[in-house]
Amino acid sequence: LAARLAGVPAVDQVVTSLDAEDHFLADAAEGRALGYRGKLCIHPAQVPLANRAFSPSPEEVDRARRLIFAYEEAVARGEAAIAFEGQMVDGRAVLLPEKLLGDVVVLDPRHLRGRARSKAGRAPSSVVSRRR
Repeated sequence: LAARLAGVPAVDQVVTSLDAEDHFLADAAEGRALGYRGKLCIHPAQVPLANRAFSPSPEEVDRARRLIFAYEEAVARGEAAIAFEGQMVDGRAVLLPEKLLGDVVVLDPRHLRGRARSKAGRAPSSVVSRRR
């Protein structure tokens, strides 16, 4: 909580078992669910596991894109909130999907396919995380 309030990404603790991939992935999934943004690694073999555990899934990326698109269309019509897949979405609720897409851009800029890019090669500010 303190890290989030300070705007600093919280990083989960290490897993000392070097040959327990399932244990590492389960521990990392729990950390992600608790709000950690990454995991400390004590061996190079753990790095791809941490990246897999903390990277958004293709389904999460697709949902975030659809939600942002639907919300931006609603705002263009003068609406302040929409119903999206059974959830109420307003300006505050769209921040998490924007952050998720910002994280994807940082991890792999190829995920911008189909989105506009600025002259600097970045996505429009409505897509990129606000943590610049």
